[in-house]
Amino acid sequence: MALTGIQILKMLPKKNCGECGIPTCLAFAMKVAAGQTEIGECPYVSDEVKEQIGEASAPPIRTVKIGGGDHVYTIGGETCLFRHEKRFENPTGIAVLVGTDQDGAAVDGRLERFKSLRYERVGVMLQADMVAVKDATGDAAAFNALVKKVLETCEDAKLILISDNPETLAAAAKECGDRKPLLFGATGDNAEAFAKIGQDSGCPVGVKGGNLDDTVEISEKLQEA
Repeated sequence: MALTGIQILKMLPKKNCGECGIPTCLAFAMKVAAGQTEIGECPYVSDEVKEQIGEASAPPIRTVKIGGGDHVYTIGGETCLFRHEKRFENPTGIAVLVGTDQDGAAVDGRLERFKSLRYERVGVMLQADMVAVKDATGDAAAFNALVKKVLETCEDAKLILISDNPETLAAAAKECGDRKPLLFGATGDNAEAFAKIGQDSGCPVGVKGGNLDDTVEISEKLQEA
């Protein structure tokens, strides 16, 4: 549960030094509680307090970043489940799907539309954000070649790599380098292998369960790893 400004103030050294750029500790605490600044901006707060406040003020839904460099898509980080409660911090991503079961013309057409479809609606630019690449045939070489094609054709695309084969995903994730794709999807049978790939590559991992309980169980396995 998020802490209030007064609760945070009680944990601060109360020097009112202004070294954080905010005149008083009370004002600083209020901004931390509102998510407008980080507790680490206080030069005198202890590491224990930083950890305690950081955990309490973290959004209940973890922030996940897909991509790298100038092309990063952020999902999660939400503090509410419904828009009317407050606001959504990050928009839902839109992805184009290509797979190894499609011929070259079909893939080219989808990638071209990914690059060209851009339009403005009420001041917001709408466009596809990601390209999902699916290993639909179990051919690791074809999957890797398709990933390379997307990387070369769509320079600003954030990637989602979909395969049931951990080895195939590991090779494709390595091909992506700093463009950190989302790896999908870990199941009860391969969760350990997916966790290892995520650790080695620094990429986020998606979970695929048969039902909600199954999904929770797989998620717990990944968290333990």
